[in-house]
Amino acid sequence: MANPNDNLRRLYQNGLKHFSLPDFDTFQQDMKDEQKRRRFYTNMQEAYSLPDFDTFSQDIGAVAPPAPAQPAAQAQSQPQTTTATVKPITDTTAEQASVQQPVQTSAQPPQPQGWTPSPIQKQFFQFQMEQANARLKKQSEEAQQRMEGIMKGNKPGAFMGEREFNPATGEMETAYYTTQGERVPTSMQQRKANSDYHQWWENNTEAGQRSKEQRLQREFDARLSGLWQRHNPTEGENAAEQAWSAAEV
Repeated sequence: MANPNDNLRRLYQNGLKHFSLPDFDTFQQDMKDEQKRRRFYTNMQEAYSLPDFDTFSQDIGAVAPPAPAQPAAQAQSQPQTTTATVKPITDTTAEQASVQQPVQTSAQPPQPQGWTPSPIQKQFFQFQMEQANARLKKQSEEAQQRMEGIMKGNKPGAFMGEREFNPATGEMETAYYTTQGERVPTSMQQRKANSDYHQWWENNTEAGQRSKEQRLQREFDARLSGLWQRHNPTEGENAAEQAWSAAEV
């Protein structure tokens, strides 16, 4: 014969998939209350295949099973042995979900046709929606702040900083923004952050590598132009002639 406590624990674990339940000991005490047990039984019937309420109550040990009836005197010569078989609680959620249903874009699992959520499930769904909306709002605010920071960090004169009100001190303070929109307290940190990012960009992106090659070419051309200005062939002197002239002095 199945252990009622095992059935109750299995019922508790299955219930956690759909409802917000207290700890197991509290749940076990609640199941001894017929009104609470009947309400939970009704809600669980929406997703699970359960026996009738009286058998359900006996299977989980909430009520004692009825005493076996005494055999009739004329039947004593042929005793019969009966074995009570406790039907385990069967989770049919997967079977119900396998029935072809319209494609659902919601994060909630598909429900049987005609399914109506219980008050507890409605509260849980509402809580999930509020959490999702709060996350979206926070992400939107952070993205807006980052865009504003990028605009401040890339505009002309960004090295001079921004005069902003600090609610923590109640005073106007100078804040500095990097080209990536990060807020730093000093211009030195701003320059270092911008330089570090520019080096990373030149070494790790295709556009940065092309920009680095162009920059190095410009620097080489500038040095070469300086050498030509220093040793102008139109003056009739080359490097060797300048060296001899210096040696003769």
